[in-house]
Amino acid sequence: MHTCRNGLVVGASIVLTTVVLGACGGDDDGGGTGAQSSTGGSLVCPMSQPTACPPAASTYCADTTSDANNCGGCGMKCGAGQACSESACVCPPANPDACSQEGSTICTKLATDPEHCGTCDNACATSEACVEGTCRVVCEPQQTTCPASGGQPAYCASLSTTKDCGACGNACALDHTCSGAEGSVGCVVCVPSVASATDDVPTPPAGWKVTCLTTPCPIVRCGELTFWVYSDTNNEELFGVTGYDAQDNLVKGPVTVTGDRYISSITLDPATETANLIGQNGGTGVQVPWSMFRLP
Repeated sequence: MHTCRNGLVVGASIVLTTVVLGACGGDDDGGGTGAQSSTGGSLVCPMSQPTACPPAASTYCADTTSDANNCGGCGMKCGAGQACSESACVCPPANPDACSQEGSTICTKLATDPEHCGTCDNACATSEACVEGTCRVVCEPQQTTCPASGGQPAYCASLSTTKDCGACGNACALDHTCSGAEGSVGCVVCVPSVASATDDVPTPPAGWKVTCLTTPCPIVRCGELTFWVYSDTNNEELFGVTGYDAQDNLVKGPVTVTGDRYISSITLDPATETANLIGQNGGTGVQVPWSMFRLP
């Protein structure tokens, strides 16, 4: 009987597993924590690592009840993050659930993992979080969670926009705005405002052109609408009021108004709810009602 430097006993046959191998020495190449010997002698594994691995040509000792590289048997490795307990691979308490991902086992928490929410491979949408195993939209305190509808996922809304005015899905008409105090928010008819034409000019309808005496030309905005005042391509003494939505889709007009051309100035009178459009003729201009800048 001979005792090796690593504590293993070569040649003994007492309550230890005996494997026919060689002398003491060598590295562990199977993931076990026991020592190995050269071929030709006998390897005796200690009680703390009673299994000789691999069985046919043993080179190391392992405890297959707790060794993550030899869990339940020689060479049976657990997945990343897993531990070996009672010969079975288990995940730690912090990430107790095992899922298969890209051909290997990972440990996760199905209650909070947005890639594996509730069940493995159940991924939440980018706007959602995994809460108690369910994909949910998590909104800021001042926002409301609007439910999924018409194939669209749930979303967060402030309920003060023209898309969700006062309630989820309550969209205002293009010539309305969302206004009101908290608890009484609703869609109201827009009030026109004058701006300078800094945006790209939409393509005028046939028979019309963009001509004004000063640049940039004046435009009128009302709600989601933008109105351009076009000139006649034959230079007649008239103009066409033409409305577009936010995507430059034609939604109104051209409404022909006579009395001036080449409009270069627009002023609004809230008292009478009228607009004065002044062009080449000058003077007080041509007066039109605010309804000109709203939908029919």
